[in-house]
Amino acid sequence: MSYRKLRHRITFQKAEETGDGTGGVTTVWRDVACVWAAVRPVAARREVQARKLVRKPVLDIRVRFLAELEGCDRLRHGVGHYRVLTVQDPDGDGRWLDFRVEQTDD
Repeated sequence: MSYRKLRHRITFQKAEETGDGTGGVTTVWRDVACVWAAVRPVAARREVQARKLVRKPVLDIRVRFLAELEGCDRLRHGVGHYRVLTVQDPDGDGRWLDFRVEQTDD
């Protein structure tokens, strides 16, 4: 892959649960890293929410290998948030990480 294709700025986030002071917990999203990535649309999954058909984009994202990214739960691309479905090192040589992600509502 050419480095010229890494033209999208992506922020990777990890979920942290903190006490809310009343015995419950609140999920807070902590930024782990902001990196350049190649983004490719794969599909749009359809589901029914509130009796309405909703399309959720699925993307393939490739970034340069960074060990901290493997434990991330979601990422931010533009104004959208995406849940991480899979992570893999495609060649096994530690140069790239491929993520398959799906858009979320939060």
